[in-house]
Amino acid sequence: MMRLFIEALFAWTPPVGLSITKFKSSDARLCRLEWMKNFIAALFFCILFIVDLADAIIDLILGVKKFFQSDGKAYEKNYGILLFVMTILARIVAGLYGVATPHMIDDRAKMDSFFCMEIAVLMIEDGAALLLLLASDRNEDDVLTILSAWLTAFCAMCCIVYLLHWVCTFLCKARMEMGCIITTALSPWYIMYFALIFFYPILMMYVLFQEILLKDADSTNDSFFSDGRGIMSIIFFGFGAATMGGLSITISLKAISRRDEVSYDTMESETDSTKA
Repeated sequence: MMRLFIEALFAWTPPVGLSITKFKSSDARLCRLEWMKNFIAALFFCILFIVDLADAIIDLILGVKKFFQSDGKAYEKNYGILLFVMTILARIVAGLYGVATPHMIDDRAKMDSFFCMEIAVLMIEDGAALLLLLASDRNEDDVLTILSAWLTAFCAMCCIVYLLHWVCTFLCKARMEMGCIITTALSPWYIMYFALIFFYPILMMYVLFQEILLKDADSTNDSFFSDGRGIMSIIFFGFGAATMGGLSITISLKAISRRDEVSYDTMESETDSTKA
């Protein structure tokens, strides 16, 4: 249990290991299409692992640097603390998912929960990083801030790619299970969930490129916070972190509690059989 938590804490989540195992066990001579599918999945999850881990390390260092920067502005120090705390919280969310995965019902539940966890990490950790980048002056950019911006963009891109894959899989299964899937898809809660997870990474990409990556080096972001857009960004990313983070933690804790219930039932059955 502790091993799974630590591995997921460092972004080595169960789907990463599972995708590599599937790729190693596949044989291109038997089914080239299946081998290619497993290769692409393993490559994607390995890239996601590297980007996720590097992003977390850079964000922790950047948060500490902004806090201890002697000539830093007060609000930059505050955003530095926020980034540090939110990065640790995001890694805990990932760790809980790692512990809960073995006790989930099937592979579909594991992958859906994985995507929910990744969106939660994106909103908690990268949302805080984005706010820090927006609050920092562009003419003071260094290697750490540039790395943080691009790694945040790559994390959002990975979420969008996985979302597209998820949609394609959903549509393919809709042919085989038309009635059941359409009934589920038309649920208002399901539509709201789908809209949120689709909207969050796209908006993050838009803000990153529009306000940070494609802006002139001499420009500042003072207007972004003075005209109300900054406040709206704080509210939006705060809401996203709370909703997706809360949902991911709830799913993980329910799976872990299910394991405890199974263990308790097993103990009871063993006690009854011993008495008999």
